[in-house]
This record gives sequence, C-alpha cells and structure tokens, in this order.
Amino acid sequence: MIELPRPRRGDAQEVRSQVMLELCLNLYALIGALLVARFLLLALGVGSRVWVGRAVYRFTDPLLMPFKLLPGAATPMIGAATLADLTLVAVVVLVPLGLLARTGKRDGRLRL
Repeated sequence: MIELPRPRRGDAQEVRSQVMLELCLNLYALIGALLVARFLLLALGVGSRVWVGRAVYRFTDPLLMPFKLLPGAATPMIGAATLADLTLVAVVVLVPLGLLARTGKRDGRLRL
C-alpha cells in the first residue's frame, strides 16, 4: 500500500499563509483591473449613462477620493481622465514593482 507523507508540524501554517497570499493577490488584481478599466473608460469618453461605466465608476470612486484632494487633481490629462485617475493607476502599477525591488527574487520565489 502506498503511504502519503505525513504533514510536518508547520505545514498547516504554511498552507494558510499561501491561501491568504493568493486571496490578497487576487483582490489586488481585481482592484487593479477595475482602476485600469476606469481610466480607459474615461479616456474614451464613456459616461456613467452606460451600465458598464456606471458600475466601474461606482466601485472605483471611493478609491479615488484621497487622490482628488491632491493639488491639481482635477486637471484633465487624456479625455475625461484626470490627474487623480492617472496617479491612482500609476500607484497600482508601481506598488508591485517596489515590493519586488525591495524584497528581491531568489530561487524563483518572491519572499515578503
């Protein structure tokens, strides 16, 4: 009969950590996709009268509120996309790059 290897003592903790990391990464990807979609919709001039625009704007407006307080945030950059929208998309893109540069990548795994 084939025996499965017995789990070591710390394996359950490692599995929970991996699951939490996967959930956080998926949530970050979803938020990032919504913010990029918002930027593209604004750049193309899609208003809130279209259901897609209304749904995306409703979910992303609370995330954009702190960036609207910055000086010059209402300056239009591309189409109806403002400097606040562009700043938020830049932050979403640069956070993973900053984490990767800070932690380094060794033996193919990202260590946080």
